[in-house]
Amino acid sequence: MIDLFEDLARAVDQHLDRLGGAQAELPEAAALAISESSLLGALRPFEVLRWAISADLPPQEADNEYGEPTFTMIRTERYRIELIFWVDGAARVHEHVAYGVFHPLSGRRLHIRYLLDESEARSAGTVRCKLDTAGVELVGPGDTRSIFPGRRMIHELFFLERPSVTLSVRGLPVEPPPRYAFANGVLAFDLAHPRVDMRRRAAAFALLARLQPPERLEVAEEWLRVADMLSARMLLSTLEGSIPLPAKEHLLGLVRNKHGPWLDEVMAAEAAESDRDALESFAFSLDDPTLRLVPGLIWSGANAEESLAAARKAVDVPHEDARAWLVSATERAMAARSLQGVLTTVDPIYGKLSRFLKLLSK
Repeated sequence: MIDLFEDLARAVDQHLDRLGGAQAELPEAAALAISESSLLGALRPFEVLRWAISADLPPQEADNEYGEPTFTMIRTERYRIELIFWVDGAARVHEHVAYGVFHPLSGRRLHIRYLLDESEARSAGTVRCKLDTAGVELVGPGDTRSIFPGRRMIHELFFLERPSVTLSVRGLPVEPPPRYAFANGVLAFDLAHPRVDMRRRAAAFALLARLQPPERLEVAEEWLRVADMLSARMLLSTLEGSIPLPAKEHLLGLVRNKHGPWLDEVMAAEAAESDRDALESFAFSLDDPTLRLVPGLIWSGANAEESLAAARKAVDVPHEDARAWLVSATERAMAARSLQGVLTTVDPIYGKLSRFLKLLSK
């Protein structure tokens, strides 16, 4: 099986040399090589997974810890070729450090691209930011998408089928490691900033809370008066559900006094992320991968046009039939949710499905 990847590597080399050999040419070279490869018809997800467990592969390095798992099939002086396995869930917002491509071999997924509209560095490596959705599309076997380093490509993926397998060609790092890790749509933290201080303070707080529980609120108050936003978010999450509401409001007031309205933005973004987590769980409670498209589209923030385009591609229906199919799929998702024993009049997921149905009816 490794010979298939060796053939692909030779084709990548040929195209890359013809294009001049620069790392910036790798996306085009790799896309051309993949389009000519026999890999697509030869690989079966479970066969590859079983083979990789005992195969003679190149040394596996920690340059890509995404995936469940990721295997490096070929490593050269200019790039590496990987297979990335995914089961349920999503690859949350991230950047890249190198040029390359990704090509789904198995499993469709929603691909969401973002623009970093603005960023403002704050204390201790925290960043006030704003992520705007630049586009949502359904990609699957036969599609190839370029990877660009840094802010040129901020994206995430929502996997609809299990397993999903991605063929990836990644070049050499041309920029420092991604500067930002995104906690949510308005809060990021600079990966170049050491977080030893926060981890040690958090460990000390956890130890004190365990040994001297009555003092934890007083100590939390002292810490929040000086804490950066990331530390405050972590501490408030730790205390969530274990302190009375008046105490929680008092602590929130301390954070608001230090960070102003940014706290309210962070809390709103955290609530939105919690909703997305619930949608993700609901999606993978559905047995039909095509039906998972509905909560996936809501999760992604897709507009009506993007949703209809995804539906057309998912079930290969004519343009004029896509809306009717997606309306029917949404109604089936609502029925599935009601069968899960929720009170539909107050269930937030059912409410989102209902609003999505209205969006499609406009």
